[in-house]
Amino acid sequence: MTKDINRLIQNPIGRLKQIVFCLCIAMAAFFSSCTNDACKESMYTSMQVLLYSKGTPTQATSLDTLSIIAMRNGLPVDTIYKDSSGVSVWELPLDYTSGISKFYIRSNSLRDTLVVRHTNTDEFVSAECGSRVVSHIDTVYFSHGHFEDSISVVNHTVNGAYNGKNVKIYLD
Repeated sequence: MTKDINRLIQNPIGRLKQIVFCLCIAMAAFFSSCTNDACKESMYTSMQVLLYSKGTPTQATSLDTLSIIAMRNGLPVDTIYKDSSGVSVWELPLDYTSGISKFYIRSNSLRDTLVVRHTNTDEFVSAECGSRVVSHIDTVYFSHGHFEDSISVVNHTVNGAYNGKNVKIYLD
């Protein structure tokens, strides 16, 4: 033991080099084991709504001017579209904290609230991405019926990986 202490006292620089070398090896091993992969999956989920005219039910149509505001507890929380024109596909984010999403919709003189009842589940994507909320649409309706002739849910699942057309609204 005294030999080791004497050697350490006689050659402290050599011992310091050994410690620095070991630390460098340990740091290199640590940083090379971590991946720097970014999330390549779509984590954004939104319900897609297509508009059709009753006269041409196979060709998407749009409204002259469109404003859509997401509502929560009767209060506006997000403006999704504001006085937009030519929008035939609506991208509406469903409320991940609730089973009901409401959207106040205004076009020219028409005003109504689109109500979407849905269930939410978390879906694990990857370590880099984490999880995303997947919604299953139960029912969709307008609270006053001012906009539509009929509404059809064509794809009940709303998620980022398989985003597709979810709802078709046929206008009068």
